Amino acid sequence: MKIVFVGAGKVGTVFGWYLKSKGLDVLGYYSRTLQSAKQGAFETDSRVLSLEDVVNLGEIIFITTSDNSIREVCQQIAKEYGFKGGQTVVHMSGGLGSDILRPAKEQGANIFSLHPMQAFANIEKAKEEIKNTYFTFEGDGDEKQIIELLEKIGNPYTKIDCNSKSLYHAAACISSNYLVTLTNIAVEILENIGFKDKEPLKVLLPLMRGTIENIEKLGVKEALTGPIVRGDYNTVRKHIESLEELEDIGKIYKLLGKETVKLAQKRNLTADQIECLNKVFEGWE
Repeated sequence: MKIVFVGAGKVGTVFGWYLKSKGLDVLGYYSRTLQSAKQGAFETDSRVLSLEDVVNLGEIIFITTSDNSIREVCQQIAKEYGFKGGQTVVHMSGGLGSDILRPAKEQGANIFSLHPMQAFANIEKAKEEIKNTYFTFEGDGDEKQIIELLEKIGNPYTKIDCNSKSLYHAAACISSNYLVTLTNIAVEILENIGFKDKEPLKVLLPLMRGTIENIEKLGVKEALTGPIVRGDYNTVRKHIESLEELEDIGKIYKLLGKETVKLAQKRNLTADQIECLNKVFEGWE
C-alpha cells in the first residue's frame, strides 16, 4: 500500500507521521510550498514529490490541502496528469463530502473522505492525541484499501453517509470550537468582576477538566451538575438578572439554559421544577 500526500499542513503531516509509525509505506509529499513538502518529508522520513510522482507512485493519494483547495487540486491533477483506475483518492475535511473528488472518480479512481475527530492546533500535541482519535469515512468505490488502512492503524472508526457530513461537522464544531468560545465568554465575565491576566483560566480550567472527566466516566446525563439539574430556578433568575448588561451573553445563557432543561428532564426534576425553569428562561416572573 503506497501512500502519498498532496498538501503538507498540520493534518497531512501528522497523519502521514502516524501512518509511518504504524509501519505503512508513506512515499512522500507534494506541496505548492517547497518548505512545507520538505517538512512533511522530514517528519515521515520520506521525500518531496512532484504531482507527476503522486499519480505515478501512489496507490492511496491523500489530498490534505485547505478545504477551499481540495476540488481545485483534484481537478488540476485529473486534467494535467490523470488518475489511474483502482487508485484511491482521499481528502480529510470534516465538512466536505467525497463527491468533490468527482474528477478522480470519472477517471476510474475510488474516492473517499476520511476524517479524524481531533483538533490539530499544534503538530506535537496532535501527535500525542491521534492514537486515541475516532475516524469516520464515506465515499464511492472499493472500500478495501481504506478499511485495510484503518485496521492497520487500529483506531476506532465508523462509516457515515455523504449527505450527513455537514451535520457531523457541526457536531464537531460545537464540541470543540464552541467550547473555546464558551470559555472565552466565561473569561470575559470574570474579567468584568475584577479577575486579571491569567486568573480566569486558573479558576475555570480545573472545573472544565473535571467536567470532561465526568462526561467520560459517567456519561452526559449523569455529568450534569449545577442549578438547573437541581431545579434551583431562583439561582437561574439571579444569573439572568446579573447578565442583563451583557446583552448577547445573556441571550446565549438563556438559549443554552433551555437546552440544559431538556437534558435535566432526564434526571429527577419534578414537573413543577421544569415548568418554573422554563418560565424563568422565557422571562416570566
